[in-house]
Amino acid sequence: MEGKTMRWIAPLVAAAFLFLTACDESGVSGTGDGTASLSVYLTDAPGDVDAVWVEILGITLQGGEDGPVQLLGAPTDLVLLTDLVGTTQLLVADAELDPSTYGQLRLQVGDAILLSSEGTVYVKGDPVLPMELEGAPAGELQCPSCSQSGLKITIPGDEIELEEGESALVVDFDVAQSFGHKAGNSGKWVMHPVIHGTLTDQPASALAIRGNVALGVDSENNPITIPQCPEGEARTIQDFIPTATINGLLDGDGNPIVRTAEVAEDGSFGIGFLVPGTYTMGYVGALTLGDWVLSFTASVEPGEVSLVDVPFEEVDYIIASAQCAAAG
Repeated sequence: MEGKTMRWIAPLVAAAFLFLTACDESGVSGTGDGTASLSVYLTDAPGDVDAVWVEILGITLQGGEDGPVQLLGAPTDLVLLTDLVGTTQLLVADAELDPSTYGQLRLQVGDAILLSSEGTVYVKGDPVLPMELEGAPAGELQCPSCSQSGLKITIPGDEIELEEGESALVVDFDVAQSFGHKAGNSGKWVMHPVIHGTLTDQPASALAIRGNVALGVDSENNPITIPQCPEGEARTIQDFIPTATINGLLDGDGNPIVRTAEVAEDGSFGIGFLVPGTYTMGYVGALTLGDWVLSFTASVEPGEVSLVDVPFEEVDYIIASAQCAAAG
């Protein structure tokens, strides 16, 4: 059979790349001769934070015939995730593994730093702070799900079939869903990492949903405005978060697989590294901002898109209202 390459890429404001080469019993590596190679990229989808850094301790492929395979040879430095939107970063090169079907991919997170939009620095572990963060108000970044076994990466179909030759896997550290909320006035910020993995043989031209978000008008034909939230903190169209939910596929816990997008200053957005299928378009209706909630209502056209015979689809949102209210 003709060799096929597997690469692993993740959307995230920062991206990372992992390359693996599998060996046959003769110990000869390559493609098309009973061997497999895996490339891994890391990328990011954004959230309502100014910046996020994480240390990746390990990436483990589980469920193969020979047991768990550690793909990352050594912990990374702190990776600035919020710099990886729309790009990728190499993590590992030339790791060897055998062609097999793997049931799980897990990622271990070490130290982490979150800079909130209000200027507070929340820390997990004992990282060395970037110089520009020294002296800033500080809090604790908690991750109840960051166990030693690692965070499960959500993969459509819940398995990776690594065949002879080359393949690619994109890993998306979804900041919008992962670094969710401040825990009241406790001085703590709680994160529940959400990480997606998408298998693709052409990472440079992976399937995507693109579009625009615009402000509508009210019943008196006045332009919609987005209020300050809380008072004194300006909010813009960039606080609106489009979502795409793939139809007919659930994660390993039986939950829908939801991808999010970052809206640029001009209203444009994109959700990349998608698997073929039909997606229901939506948005985050209520965005928790500490003790406040910013709520949106919006229309979307079309409400459903099919990524089967086309590389991308265009979607447009019109914001009909935006309100700020105290949480709870």
